[in-house]
Amino acid sequence: MNGIGSGSVSAEEKEKSVPGDHSALVVTPQRMAMLGKTMRQCRERANISRDKLAPKSFLTASTLEKWESGERLPTLDKLKHWFDALPANDFYREKILSLSQPALFELQLELASGMRRIAPSTAELRQLELLPAPACYRRLPTHDIIAANAAFRRALPGLVPAPPTAARPANLIEWMLISPVARKVIRDWYRVTHVMVNQLQVLSPGVVPPDHLDALVASCSRASEFHAMWMTDATVEDVNNTEFTFLDPTRTRWMSHITTTYRPAPRGTWELLILSPTHVMPAAAA
Repeated sequence: MNGIGSGSVSAEEKEKSVPGDHSALVVTPQRMAMLGKTMRQCRERANISRDKLAPKSFLTASTLEKWESGERLPTLDKLKHWFDALPANDFYREKILSLSQPALFELQLELASGMRRIAPSTAELRQLELLPAPACYRRLPTHDIIAANAAFRRALPGLVPAPPTAARPANLIEWMLISPVARKVIRDWYRVTHVMVNQLQVLSPGVVPPDHLDALVASCSRASEFHAMWMTDATVEDVNNTEFTFLDPTRTRWMSHITTTYRPAPRGTWELLILSPTHVMPAAAA
């Protein structure tokens, strides 16, 4: 699976007009190819041929082929019909829309590449620690953990932010797959992990540096379930399911939480993840 980040766009790559439905937009050939590959993957994982998808999306099979080959850029109105005809989750919608709109992709690239990467301030770290619920600062789509409060570290033992000298940050997906503790304390372990892996697989190419992505994939590949998660899409229902249930620190009862995310400030390239408790139940009842 190495090399999956090879669609990264170099800073020197020259933009040029692409003929098609709206040639006033500019995208690079690499991005066109990445867009086509993403659209083809989405269609194939939905197990539908171009011939069957065309009438459902009010398009021709020839048009779909040109999109998937990177020959033509889809317009937003036609993309809407395409999305309506496919059971695509939000990860595909985000990736395809950003690739088809140069300004959106540039913003996504900037946020993920670290061009504005500023570490959380002392005040932001203090505010994080004062939160009573488990919370952390993480980067998407890799799920790198930048900082975590004491409640988060107690809830997910072993998931500790890496020191500045570490080769790469601590990672939530890696911990979920590799740590034996994760499988014991997370109630719906496969669903939660699969959603994060699918997000990584769809959103990272061209955005996350290839060496960072390849190292993360190589590590996660040690888990036997990783390949199946990487090669299949999470359902729309699973992506929209914000429940996260785990054993409390005493390991005697299950605590159900709702995951909520906030972007603390435009200057940061991370988001605040809070696990807000909703109800508890004895571990024996699970």
